[in-house]
Amino acid sequence: MLPYLGKKCFPKGNHVDSREKRFTVRYGKHGFLLETEERTMTAKRKPKIEPTIGGSVYVDPKAIDWQPSQFEGIQIKVLYQNKEEGEMTCLLKWQPGATLPFHKHPEIEQSFVLEGSFYDHDGICRAGEYVWRQPGSFHETHTDEGCTILAIYRKPNVFQNTAGFYADPAAKGFEN
Repeated sequence: MLPYLGKKCFPKGNHVDSREKRFTVRYGKHGFLLETEERTMTAKRKPKIEPTIGGSVYVDPKAIDWQPSQFEGIQIKVLYQNKEEGEMTCLLKWQPGATLPFHKHPEIEQSFVLEGSFYDHDGICRAGEYVWRQPGSFHETHTDEGCTILAIYRKPNVFQNTAGFYADPAAKGFEN
């Protein structure tokens, strides 16, 4: 029951919602509250959305061994890969003096430097900094001190005679 409200506060027949209950308000001839009728709300609620079990994939990079890439002085740990789409997120560990040969970015490439630094003709990216490459751009990258990079690819880099970080005779380079 709603408490006595005195003079008319709601229009006749108005419904007042109070959390899980609904009240219908009725007034007498002089506008004083006569009664309220309490009813349980029956409105349908939207179904509760549940989290997807297995929808998150947790990866412990420490538990993954560094693998050699096809480029001398550069090792890789693949954190995520969708080969059909060409997507890959990986850690790249460059030894001091390593060079990634001239290559093309068919899609955007994103790199966050965790340790050390690397550079190309446009600039240098140091620990704690981020760089992204324009789709269709060409460059060669180097490191003097060595570095560890978190790299995100939408498509594999295309090198002169191959594509990606693993030697794959079926991969086409930009001169094939």
